Amino acid sequence: MTSALRIALGGIRHETNTFSPVWTEYEDFAVRSGAALFENGTEPLWAGQEIELLPTFVASARPSGLVRKAAYLRLKDELLDELRA
Repeated sequence: MTSALRIALGGIRHETNTFSPVWTEYEDFAVRSGAALFENGTEPLWAGQEIELLPTFVASARPSGLVRKAAYLRLKDELLDELRA
């Protein structure tokens, strides 16, 4: 019996402008999770394959200044928690 390949989908995206004096905070990130990750048509790419997609979440913020360390650590921990689950 062949088991399906399991692929977790998730990430944190941000374009950083190091010259900007405005910090990027946790609240500046928009989070999409679960089936919302497939809204751009990703799922049909895998149709008919023995692949199980496991969506976690994608957090993204508009281009801005450096991400505060606390914001990054919180997002990272949330993503790792999703992967462990």
